[in-house]
Amino acid sequence: MSRVRSFFVEEATGCLQIARTELARELPDRAALYRAVRRLRGSAQLARFGGVAREAGALETLLRPEPGNEGWSLALGAATKPGLLRLEAAIDGVRAGEIETVDEMETVMEGEARVEGAVGMDELEYRGKAALEQALELRQAMEEAVKDRGPVGPLLDELFDLIRLGMR
Repeated sequence: MSRVRSFFVEEATGCLQIARTELARELPDRAALYRAVRRLRGSAQLARFGGVAREAGALETLLRPEPGNEGWSLALGAATKPGLLRLEAAIDGVRAGEIETVDEMETVMEGEARVEGAVGMDELEYRGKAALEQALELRQAMEEAVKDRGPVGPLLDELFDLIRLGMR
């Protein structure tokens, strides 16, 4: 197992454990779940596991606390569980070596050659203002990567992709 894969699997396992523990509680802490999934998404992005990052991103969006709506509900729990199961399956695929990192950019800009397994920019969920707001969300991850002297390339790739989507 490569060092990147090993580090990612270790980080993802810890994040999943936090999520499982919270979901097992009578009243899960939405903010704790959100932080765990957000951390997992960031790790997946840095390790270049785009499919895992997308699954975690969808769950992160679902769990994002909003002013006046920070609590837990049965509906949120019902919506969270399938996403967490998909995320666990994706991480199991990484652990088993069934999912590989992608050396090329996982998003393909208009006019560029298609990369097998890549997602076209027009197929992503963020556009306009939503893309720019998502770009702002990268600030903390970028600051942490710089502070820890970690790789910032994948974060910069995502930032510039989001800026292009924001201009649409």
